[in-house]
Amino acid sequence: MLEEKDLVSAIQSGNEDAFRILVERYKQLVFNVSFHFTQSHSEADDLAQEVFIQVWESIDNFQGDSKFSTWLYRVAVNKSLDFVRAQKRRQKWGRVQSLFSADGKTIASPAPNSETPDAILEHSEQMEMIWKCLQKLPENHKTAFILNKYDNLSYKEISEIMNISLSAVETNIHRAKEKLKKDLRNTFYF
Repeated sequence: MLEEKDLVSAIQSGNEDAFRILVERYKQLVFNVSFHFTQSHSEADDLAQEVFIQVWESIDNFQGDSKFSTWLYRVAVNKSLDFVRAQKRRQKWGRVQSLFSADGKTIASPAPNSETPDAILEHSEQMEMIWKCLQKLPENHKTAFILNKYDNLSYKEISEIMNISLSAVETNIHRAKEKLKKDLRNTFYF
């Protein structure tokens, strides 16, 4: 098994087989990052492909100052954030358009896989509420929280990915938790 730095060097030399190995090694990581931001399997798949295309095109920019996986996380997070921002712009435009449309229909998101209709409904309602609360967070709080809670990254790894200090990571995650607690309490009337 090739070491990370040898793999990167081979890719920087144009070795497509090494790139295939790299994609195979990191595809789940990239998909997970994208999914945590989009909450959509198909969108996460598309974003993962875009991330690896960008990696192939910009691998020469990787200087080795950090671990390759940290650089890859940064690319995946940035692509995901760009997607979320674009989606928000489309949603705002869609709301404006729906004011003038004849039917004003909205598209419902698919329910997660589950065994009973009640479980599907309960899960989708809970996830929708959590997702809505997450979307209200400032971008830096949301990013740090997702990387920590969903991707199980350490504060140090998040610090490297977000290019901020450890104390800033701690502050972002703490504020995200506090805001989520407050919003979820208000949502569920605790």
